[in-house]
Amino acid sequence: MELIKITDKTYYIKNPTNIGIYKIDDKNVYLIDSGNDKDAGKKILKIIDEQRWKVKGIIVTHSNADHIGANKFIQEKTGCEIYAYGIESAFTRYPVLEASFLYGGFPFKDLSNKFLRAKESNVLDIQNNIPDGLEILELKGHFFDMIGLKTCDGIYFLADSLFSEETIKKYHLFFIYDVKEFLKTLEQLKNLNGCMYIPSHCEATKDISNLIEINKNKVLEVLN
Repeated sequence: MELIKITDKTYYIKNPTNIGIYKIDDKNVYLIDSGNDKDAGKKILKIIDEQRWKVKGIIVTHSNADHIGANKFIQEKTGCEIYAYGIESAFTRYPVLEASFLYGGFPFKDLSNKFLRAKESNVLDIQNNIPDGLEILELKGHFFDMIGLKTCDGIYFLADSLFSEETIKKYHLFFIYDVKEFLKTLEQLKNLNGCMYIPSHCEATKDISNLIEINKNKVLEVLN
């Protein structure tokens, strides 16, 4: 894991699932997602401690296990609150729902590993608790009520609304809950005007236009 500073208020931890950090003052920070497991949580807290920060809260973009896997560990260590949106709140509170949804019944052992079933954590509704300086973007498609976040300094955290060109070329198929909403979200992304964009599984970039087209074209190819 590597801490990357973008502005005085906004950072991210470069990771297989990128972790956003937003400073609300000199001491307190919000995390955007938490990574995939307890080990990720330990590494995140080590970075936070080195900067002499305190985790005020974790904002969940969506409830896939690789985004909420360290929630419980970090919450128990820091006492921080965890915030999610819509249906993602229920899946974050009861992670068995993700594996059950994917399978269509009670998940057997191989669907109950850390990659598909995170630990339970206590969750509050982000709509009533959005920190000053952050703005919610609805990014439906990949999962039920996935959100992104815009910071006051023009940085966009885009969750899994975009997949990297490398991932698409390697796998061709990627998980989309609602294809229609996914394509609508891609059109929405075209209208964003930011200084930097950070999808969860891509390199941070100042221009997402090409990535939007790559994602759109692959979805249309698969549909055809």
